[in-house]
Amino acid sequence: MKKSFAPARLGRRVLATGAALLALGGMAACDGLLDVENPQAIDPEQLYDPAYLNLLTFGVMGDFQRAFDDVAVYTGLFTDELRNHATFSEEPLIETRAVTPENGTIGGGVYAQLQRARGIADTTAQIFRSVRGDSVATDLRFARVQAYGGMAFVLMGEVLCEAPVNKSRPYTPQELFRDFALPRLNEAITVATAARAVGNAVVPSTAASRALVEGADSIINFARVAAARAALNLNDKPLAIQHASAVPLAFRFSAFYSENSTEENNIVDGRLRAAVNSSVSGTPFEALVNVDPRVPIPTTTRTAVGSGQQVFVPRSPSAYSTYTGTLPGGDFSRASAIRVASGLEARYIRAEAEGPTAENIAFIESRRVIAPGTANTASATEPTTPANFYRNLRDQRRRDFYLDAHRLGDLRRYQTQYGAGIEAFSQFQTGPVSGAPGLAYTNQYCLPVNLAEMASNPHYQ
Repeated sequence: MKKSFAPARLGRRVLATGAALLALGGMAACDGLLDVENPQAIDPEQLYDPAYLNLLTFGVMGDFQRAFDDVAVYTGLFTDELRNHATFSEEPLIETRAVTPENGTIGGGVYAQLQRARGIADTTAQIFRSVRGDSVATDLRFARVQAYGGMAFVLMGEVLCEAPVNKSRPYTPQELFRDFALPRLNEAITVATAARAVGNAVVPSTAASRALVEGADSIINFARVAAARAALNLNDKPLAIQHASAVPLAFRFSAFYSENSTEENNIVDGRLRAAVNSSVSGTPFEALVNVDPRVPIPTTTRTAVGSGQQVFVPRSPSAYSTYTGTLPGGDFSRASAIRVASGLEARYIRAEAEGPTAENIAFIESRRVIAPGTANTASATEPTTPANFYRNLRDQRRRDFYLDAHRLGDLRRYQTQYGAGIEAFSQFQTGPVSGAPGLAYTNQYCLPVNLAEMASNPHYQ
């Protein structure tokens, strides 16, 4: 298993993931292999000490965030957002959608990390229930844990073909959305709403009470966007509209990264700035070179790793904190935050679920031409009408959510809910890979369970 741009970071991730899944029953144990004297920084029984609840909550957030940038990169490669130029043997298989359970890059970088993120959230939620009892009903930390856990299940449903939970039978994406993501997200909304009421009950308000209200609003909106996303994937349009309509347009919720260590770095920076392991050359996004500041792609080419080809490399898109809103755009950095959920996404979900009303057409038009009369006019598509509404919606959506872990879920939803007659840029790429003799795309549309799970889970034997 390898990441050509951050091997130390991946190594620590995989070791940590293995340890977590061993603890959660996700892998088979080997007698004596891990026998050491008190290896834990904190003894397991101490985790039930109320003093550690804050630490556990931060752990849930951290594990989700360190999974999220990997999911953004590797699903970008698996779809049409990025083209691979790295030379490690598993990487071309990701781009051509020929990923098997033996593919350690996807197994460790996506599957195991999402399982770890949801597993740590579920375990922490159980600890909260045990320690806090009835008080958990107004504990914003518990709401936060459930929101992150629910979002992890949403991502699992969007990117994985199936997924067991704690060595269970494998669940379908629909089950992951309906039976796992939505109950956690609904509970997060309920508990955060109750916590908000506690903050508002403090009269006169204090800095702490105001912070509680603001934090609760953030979690409520995060959970609502995630729930609307799950509902849209289930084709439950009324539920998607219900959740999405309640989210303010200005809302934004991000995953954060740091320059401090490779473990905390945003790996997109290593892939696209520090080394040209990926580009947009040969993808449908190449047509946006010097066109749309939301996906800033300079006209100047760079030399790709391995092949030495001159390729077009995107800079920070609108989902990243290093976005500048200009062409040619701003550089990625190891500390670039990535948007996870937003009021903009909620508005897109509502528009897709409601259809071409006058209000929704106006919304898509507001995204289609974001800089009218300038060289940065954001679209080559025609003005939005009821007839081309969904085409324009899908086109603008791919631009607004470029490289933030939406594309694979979107393409799968388009395929299942809209059929094969949709426009080419809303379909999985087919045929030979441009500029790569001998490589062709397969008909794989999701990522498999990894080999470690299949070896240890009796439901796969």
